[in-house]
Amino acid sequence: MNTGLSDIGNAEHAIGLNAWSRNFFSWRMLLKACLSGIVLTACSWILWVWVYAQMDDASLRTSEFPYYRLKHFPLELILTFAVMTPVMYLGMWAKARKTLAFADWCHKHGWSYARRLSNPLMTAGFKNPGQVHAVKMGRFGSKHRDFFWKDFNGRKVIMNRFDIPCGDDSSKPGVRIVVETGAKAPEIDFRPKSITDLGSIHLGEIQPVRFELDVFNRKWLVKTDDPRKTYGIFDQATIEFLLNTREPPHVHVNEGILIAYLQGKGIHKRIRLMEFVDGFSDAVPDDLILPIELIDD
Repeated sequence: MNTGLSDIGNAEHAIGLNAWSRNFFSWRMLLKACLSGIVLTACSWILWVWVYAQMDDASLRTSEFPYYRLKHFPLELILTFAVMTPVMYLGMWAKARKTLAFADWCHKHGWSYARRLSNPLMTAGFKNPGQVHAVKMGRFGSKHRDFFWKDFNGRKVIMNRFDIPCGDDSSKPGVRIVVETGAKAPEIDFRPKSITDLGSIHLGEIQPVRFELDVFNRKWLVKTDDPRKTYGIFDQATIEFLLNTREPPHVHVNEGILIAYLQGKGIHKRIRLMEFVDGFSDAVPDDLILPIELIDD
């Protein structure tokens, strides 16, 4: 699958994100809706009491205004709660329905899920979790959540989102995927170029390399600790794939691990990363990563 030329709508159709009838019920959302209904009911009652306290007509204080004497408070609470809770639930479900559909698809296709993990890489079964931590962008922090992981014939894959970056893995919140490549390649870091790269000085063992195609050099920054092998890996098919990628991620490959990061939130970003890994592993030589198919029917 050539991700660079694909339409994300195809992946949405394969996963079934637009299936409105799926996953309508969620205990977590029901609890949140109930709590929200209680809070809104209490706040509305307190507001009415405050408004009534500002009134000058003393006759209202004893007979015509029920809120002040709490006479009808239980009934008012029940009616308001009965109206607000379904409204809040429907709003939450409409916002989260694609996330629920994606989680359902992952469950049916053998993916495991956890909202939080204390040791994500060990839970996912990575052969050497410490190896991944040593790779740039491989750290996990307390704000990393919503983990999905799966074993693809001995090769482990895990993806998650994070609200606050941990260490130097990124500058902004986003989504990330970690894949065992099944191959041994030099350390390579590549990402779309930005204005900050103009005139910048690159320190460390991995240094920028340039390719024969100028349009690729203008759009992508590639750094490596072994230029000779990297030139062989970034062949014509790889370069064409990266040039056609609509939402190019930041990718780091080292020690048999590929980590891709994409800025932003939402299920669409996760799907983009999965599509990228599928297409990238298909396009590049096996020296970098063996083919893998994360999105299957």
